[in-house]
Amino acid sequence: QYNFNLSGPLVKRKASYFVEFNRGETDDNELIRATVLDSSLNRVEVGSGFLLPRRNTSFSPRLDYAINTNNTLVARYNFFRFRAGDQGVGGFNLPERGFDVVSTSHNIQLTETAILNPTTINEVRFQYTHVRNENIRNNSVPALNVNSAFNSGGSQVGHSINERDSWELNNFTAKQMGTHAIKFGGRVRHVNVDDTSPSN
Repeated sequence: QYNFNLSGPLVKRKASYFVEFNRGETDDNELIRATVLDSSLNRVEVGSGFLLPRRNTSFSPRLDYAINTNNTLVARYNFFRFRAGDQGVGGFNLPERGFDVVSTSHNIQLTETAILNPTTINEVRFQYTHVRNENIRNNSVPALNVNSAFNSGGSQVGHSINERDSWELNNFTAKQMGTHAIKFGGRVRHVNVDDTSPSN
């Protein structure tokens, strides 16, 4: 596990930044217990441990900027990537059945806060997110499944992709009225999903 962060001022009393980086590396194990045939068609018991690597990386910078005495702007970006190798291996599933899983996301957030008067604050937020999930393996190789013995051949997931793009814009106003607080506003959202699955 690797972690790193850095922060400080960019312009005195005007702008500051914060940057964070994280990296995680995990090697799990899966046990294969199967019965296969050798070249002479004799039964052979297979029992072995198999390494399953998992890696994730994230990067998150942030900028705070004072536009003037009453208005501030905060900008954030987040990048995250996860990769896992040889998924699906274990039990009766032999190593050639493994496939890779990759997930990547980008997120951008902008927030502008305005002090309208001593009792009223208005905040505008915008967010955009792009997420891409993939299962990767060549499914042109036929699968061979022998019940309660072994599963071999291609993984059959092919190169499946799920992409999601979304954005949202919202605005709310908060007002303090004596012992009462009132908050009102609205939000607009849009989502687009593109899904491709060549499984089997």
